[in-house]
Amino acid sequence: MAVLVSGATGFVGTHLARQLAARGLECWGLDLAGTPEREGYSRRFAWEYLDEIPWGGVDAVVHLAGMAHDLSQAPDEVAYRAVNLGLSRRLWDAAHLGWCATGGTEGKRFVYFSSVKVYGNAPGAAIRTEATPPAPQTPYGRTKLEAEKYLRAAAKKDCGAALYILRPALICGPKAKGNLALLSAFARWGLPWPFGAFENRRSFCGIGNICAVVEKICRGGVEPGTYQVADDETVSTVQLVKMLGAAAGRWVWVWRIPKKWINLLAMPGEVWPRWPLDRERLGKMTGSEVVSNAKIKEACGWTEMPFRLEEGVREAVVSGKSGD
Repeated sequence: MAVLVSGATGFVGTHLARQLAARGLECWGLDLAGTPEREGYSRRFAWEYLDEIPWGGVDAVVHLAGMAHDLSQAPDEVAYRAVNLGLSRRLWDAAHLGWCATGGTEGKRFVYFSSVKVYGNAPGAAIRTEATPPAPQTPYGRTKLEAEKYLRAAAKKDCGAALYILRPALICGPKAKGNLALLSAFARWGLPWPFGAFENRRSFCGIGNICAVVEKICRGGVEPGTYQVADDETVSTVQLVKMLGAAAGRWVWVWRIPKKWINLLAMPGEVWPRWPLDRERLGKMTGSEVVSNAKIKEACGWTEMPFRLEEGVREAVVSGKSGD
């Protein structure tokens, strides 16, 4: 069985290829021409030459490539749409045509990695399920949802491959980026956590659980559909920082600075992009975001997820310390 992975050299793609290859699945990488090679891929292809892929040998496509959520610069919705929607359209169309020309789409699977950001920033700690109405509030979330809609319509129109849309919680593991990398740095450097006055609950997803879900889908037995993917545990950001500190062998001091002072500190970030804190980043670190994993566990026949949150946290800290 061959699995074609787009975004092959990214954070998830790198770990996914290693895991699937170790479990006996052949992985082919799809990325921009000239990107460095990664362990786990037996063949490499470029976006510029989709028609050269031997689609008859591809059993499943895992579409990871996209434009990530970036808080460091002003969002460009046109750019997000060109990548997140445009690449999804190109890859589905190329795969469908290639499969139809080489024996048909029966038994073929297309896995699209979307995001919980399609729900927007809902207030409070309400648990989100796949039935929660999407209400994206950022170019990233909106274009991820647009790609979902295109793929569902195309799958229905084409009577094509089985379509799986995954909405993972914040993914943690070796060399994770974004806010998790920032939290890990706090723990490794022994810096005090200044946001102890904020109480919240958040879902996370270890890279091990991501790989386990994708493998289960690729091997068959999971009904097509939309699934959230998250670890079984939910924790507060304070708890997470302490877990990261414990994994790094450091004690993390938690400061309970009044919320109104922290909110004032974030105000310059609304007008000065170089300021390290703004309301959106503050909300991502201190707000609540809990997603249910009940549907994906039932679909996979699991009573619990294969890996625990602590494992992903430990891997994130160890990789940051070693630089691997």
